[in-house]
Amino acid sequence: MAESDGLAGVETVLKERGIDLATLIKDTHAGTTLILSSLLEGMFAITLEAAMGHLSKNSLKKLLTGYGPLSSFSAKIDIAYGMKLITKEMHSNANLIRSMRNKFAHGTTKLDFESGDIVKIGSALSTFDQTQPDVLAALMKAIDGISLHLRSETKRYVVAAAP
Repeated sequence: MAESDGLAGVETVLKERGIDLATLIKDTHAGTTLILSSLLEGMFAITLEAAMGHLSKNSLKKLLTGYGPLSSFSAKIDIAYGMKLITKEMHSNANLIRSMRNKFAHGTTKLDFESGDIVKIGSALSTFDQTQPDVLAALMKAIDGISLHLRSETKRYVVAAAP
């Protein structure tokens, strides 16, 4: 076994096991997108629950889970926009994030942030910087912006509902 001295050592150990470090790093692109988009979908659900706080927990559960009309990420995005919980730009970015998630989750080929389909979706995000094209940075910036806004909306509804 090779001695470990930073990434060079890790790369050597991986090579001894038939694993390429660059491939291993790229393998995390799909996982990163799936986790981040799942967290964002959860934020949409929390905000929608706050905005519809007059409904019972059981009614909210029926709407937001299983076969409920708001169980899909797409439906959560669209109803949040319809309720003016997010801006048109956020609506567009959220749908692009959802599309990217779906490409990674349902693709029949191995994809990463440099793959043509992913770059095409990522470069359409409003947070994508054409001068320094980085799909992951644009994805994270878009998710961060939407998440912060959703948190603000959730807080607004929670405060308004307080006695």
